[in-house]
Amino acid sequence: MSFPTSIRATALGILGSTSRVGSMISSLLFPIAFISYGQQAMCFVGAFVLAVGFAVSYFYAPETHSKTGI
Repeated sequence: MSFPTSIRATALGILGSTSRVGSMISSLLFPIAFISYGQQAMCFVGAFVLAVGFAVSYFYAPETHSKTGI
């Protein structure tokens, strides 16, 4: 079952604006952090973010390959 259009539209608007703000903040803070902490630390931070994203996706987004649908 799908959400009503008004709820989906509001959620997409909020998520879109949050994404833009996050992109702005990361674009501003990445060069500052890179200069302050160095290349190795930033690579570790990037690897940590990727690992967390993988773990969340693995546990909360089930595989649908074997499901027939309908």
